[in-house]
Amino acid sequence: VRKADELLGDVFEQIEDNSTWKGRTYLVVTTDHGGATGEKQHKANQNPENYTIPFFVWGPGIPAGADLYALNPETRQDPGSQNPALDEGVQPIRNAGAGNLCLDLLGVPAISGSTVNAMQDLKVKALTQ
Repeated sequence: VRKADELLGDVFEQIEDNSTWKGRTYLVVTTDHGGATGEKQHKANQNPENYTIPFFVWGPGIPAGADLYALNPETRQDPGSQNPALDEGVQPIRNAGAGNLCLDLLGVPAISGSTVNAMQDLKVKALTQ
């Protein structure tokens, strides 16, 4: 965790020090698994320590410390300690939506055939943006 924090700090510093990138660059960080010891696999999806993951977004227009669920009350639901099935009601924010989020931030259409965030409706910017 310390090494990851150090590397992210380096990325932020590079963005801040580059006049072309500063104020124009988005950074999306997430993971594939939560990290429960010995269960880092997709079939171990009943353990919250395995399926609860970080999903962070930084960049222009994104409010510091904003809760992505608060920005998306109609389209995403905080699952708490649950792991809802993919066909079960309003979905949580899933890492599989990161690709379409990045494309949306770039003004590019969604990945053809994608099923997570295919409508590119995951909002990360302040509601007044």
